[in-house]
Amino acid sequence: MGQGNLLGALSEAAFMIGMERNSDVVKICSYAPLLFHVNDISWPVNLIGFDSSRVVGRSSYHVQKLFSRHRPDEVLPTTVEGPADPKARQVYALAGLDTSAGELVLKMVNRAPAPQTVQVTLTGLALRGRKAKVVTLSHADPTAENSLDDPDVVAPVESTVPLAGEPFSYDLPAYSLTILRAPVTA
Repeated sequence: MGQGNLLGALSEAAFMIGMERNSDVVKICSYAPLLFHVNDISWPVNLIGFDSSRVVGRSSYHVQKLFSRHRPDEVLPTTVEGPADPKARQVYALAGLDTSAGELVLKMVNRAPAPQTVQVTLTGLALRGRKAKVVTLSHADPTAENSLDDPDVVAPVESTVPLAGEPFSYDLPAYSLTILRAPVTA
């Protein structure tokens, strides 16, 4: 296919973190175009490819799906410390609260070629439990992309991680979008 790689999807995820952070201003956003036939691509960046019998979601499809499934209803103040130069910035993050589930929703993007350790400090919240659910979209090669013949090259992986308490640290894989959900009380 040639143009729906992971690095592009991670850039979109960083942009979407900015939209969620400013959700009082950004009311709606849409991804377009959505569909393309693999033998007739008229726009280079599409979300879902198909032929007469198969369908594949590109990396960006998984980013869109993960953001829609893990939406906080309250955005929390989030600080990412790093290089002062925005062009050198590699980690983007947003914390929010899913009040109906009683969970912290932490979305983190690491665009760097190496893992990054983040320190999470909760203000006004306390962890309820010692485990968090994690969904990670990553690949060692940032130019990796899904195709009809290999649709799961870049696909989300679900896991759980132990939390030793608060504050806690987490290692973000290289080239990744990580969504961490932890039970909390306000």
